[in-house]
Amino acid sequence: MIPLALTGIEAALNAYIKLDPDTLSRLTAIQGKTINVIITDWNVAFSIIPRSDGLELTPCTKTTKADTEIEGPLTHFCRVGVTKASNTSLLKNQLKIKGDPELGEMLREILQKIDIDWEEHLSRVVGDPIALKFCQTARRVADTGKG
Repeated sequence: MIPLALTGIEAALNAYIKLDPDTLSRLTAIQGKTINVIITDWNVAFSIIPRSDGLELTPCTKTTKADTEIEGPLTHFCRVGVTKASNTSLLKNQLKIKGDPELGEMLREILQKIDIDWEEHLSRVVGDPIALKFCQTARRVADTGKG
């Protein structure tokens, strides 16, 4: 079950990452490293391996060698994912880290900096005028929600 779920998550995540070519170039800085993620309350363990064409997700065991291992409950991982603070977010969220803590933080920052030009992608489907109008409306709605 877990390998099948990881395959789907990997495909979706890589499709999303490829919408911002700069993200792929940033991944090369940590290409080939292995980050084991252990979600304790779900009893799930997998490896993230950054590559030049995206991320590879594979099941792992306690014997899987990694440059960094990050362990904790899912809620703590979620907090790290939404934190836009300094590079101490992994530590502040009470995740257990073995190995290189900067590697996990680098991956978090790379993923957080994904900047997709939705207007460009949408214009290929519906044309420039409609894409422009749609994106302007979406920005206004988002700005209203922030206020």
